[in-house]
Amino acid sequence: MTKNLDTVEEISGWAFGLRIHGTLPSRFRSSLVPGPEDPVNSRHDVTVTYHTIDTLPEGDEFWVAEPQEPITRGRFALLRLDGDLALSVKAEGTGIFRLGPDQIAIEWLPPEAPVAHYFFCYALPLWLETKGSPMLHASAVMIGGRVVAFLGQSGVGKSTLCAELMRSGCEFVADDGLALSANEGGQLRCFLGPPQLRLWPSTLETRLEIAAAELRRVHDTLDKRQLPIRPSPSAASAGLELAAIYVLDRRPGPGGTVEITPSSPQQSLLRLIEHSVAGGPASAIGLGPKRLDRLAKVVERVPVRRLGFPSDIDSTRRIRDAIMNDIADTNPGT
Repeated sequence: MTKNLDTVEEISGWAFGLRIHGTLPSRFRSSLVPGPEDPVNSRHDVTVTYHTIDTLPEGDEFWVAEPQEPITRGRFALLRLDGDLALSVKAEGTGIFRLGPDQIAIEWLPPEAPVAHYFFCYALPLWLETKGSPMLHASAVMIGGRVVAFLGQSGVGKSTLCAELMRSGCEFVADDGLALSANEGGQLRCFLGPPQLRLWPSTLETRLEIAAAELRRVHDTLDKRQLPIRPSPSAASAGLELAAIYVLDRRPGPGGTVEITPSSPQQSLLRLIEHSVAGGPASAIGLGPKRLDRLAKVVERVPVRRLGFPSDIDSTRRIRDAIMNDIADTNPGT
């Protein structure tokens, strides 16, 4: 069956504190937050070009990741093309992302439907790494005016916990990818991610009472759905202070206590390395030592804790209260 192709249109918006603009497939629009048009307010002003191609350009691959997780189902490789760093994707969608200093060029074989997914989940995080901005495999919300992030393996419940906390009054910050950066004064900042939560139909329907069939799939071959969020456009370009990072330890079944325990600096650093989005390819292009130093500074400035919690939805308020008590005396960014 032939897939419906996205229309290509002029698109501009914000993600991860970046102003992104270009003539792009329409699916890009749902991953961007409308915001100020002045690029002076952004960390970077990124032009994205998009072209369909008949064949993939050839080059010598120097790093390869074969498919592992069901959500990727793709083969990724790094290569040099005409002096540019390029990320190759061979999956349900196939193409090349050329990563330049202020531009990302997309060359894609039709049908182009998955290109936005691969751009925001893989190409853009690697581009951010080249700018000194590591990205964690984390989701984040604002609780009582302070940002907290949740780390963990796929399936541990980062997105579900964020969705439930948002229903109890917390504000969305990011899902499945949290970009970090230090400003000129050394203060650590995180940034608003694409405005959507990625949730399984069972979570949407049984825990949030939302009809999954009405929502777009995260990926054409995966049943996970995109739940749109409407964050404030004024926050799109602003950096937010990160109060704490929690490594999730979800316990099966209802009942049980909510426990927050500290991690040693060594354990904390290992968790940030383990739960990074583009650590492998960043190391392959020689950014490993600088990246390790940046993550070590994150550990110095932001407390990293283990959050143990039961699986039932009734624990949400207790989780929120435990986090608020935990961050009450912390001073992020110092």
